[in-house]
Amino acid sequence: MTGLRYAPGVFECDTEDQAKAIILTPEAGVSPATRWAKETPYLADLIGPQTGVLLDYGCGIGRMAKAVLERSPGITEVIGVDQSVSMRTMAPRYVDDPRLTVLSHDSLKYVQGSADAAIAVWVLQHCVGPAVDLARIRDILKPGAILHVVNDFERAVPVTGGWWFRDAQNIRRLCATVFGEPEHYQTLDPAFVVPGDRSFYARYRRA
Repeated sequence: MTGLRYAPGVFECDTEDQAKAIILTPEAGVSPATRWAKETPYLADLIGPQTGVLLDYGCGIGRMAKAVLERSPGITEVIGVDQSVSMRTMAPRYVDDPRLTVLSHDSLKYVQGSADAAIAVWVLQHCVGPAVDLARIRDILKPGAILHVVNDFERAVPVTGGWWFRDAQNIRRLCATVFGEPEHYQTLDPAFVVPGDRSFYARYRRA
């Protein structure tokens, strides 16, 4: 990103509606509210019920945490992590479940090796250094734990000037470098996800 600076302030907001419009932007004439209603249960069904401790990396206001918790009575705790201060503040109210704990990246050192599974949904393409983020996720997962990834094929990193920078980093390849080849991989159904034809779901296991 020569000459550009990472601008994570794009993820800060004042209201829940603003957060939803940031998390799921309007695409192909489909509103954030419609995307939220159609996509969230579809992805939660792909991820499936979970047990034990779940890491929600890039949790936002807790969209996926809430949906997975509703399907997973066996979850004892969801550790939500996000760089956005405002979204971390909104998450407990939106999720409304005492099993949710929300942390900043700086607090992750206290939960290393504690998670039975992790999800990273529409997150890694926005990270300035996704290899670093994947290593953080790996360190929090127990051996044998599963990482569920939903991501675009391309990157879109927020930078100064309101631009979204795209580079040649391949998230699928980075995931495989850190976790090995996926146990399951598929593109997303465009009936539920906009744009499903340029995004994927994959399931990786921590060694």
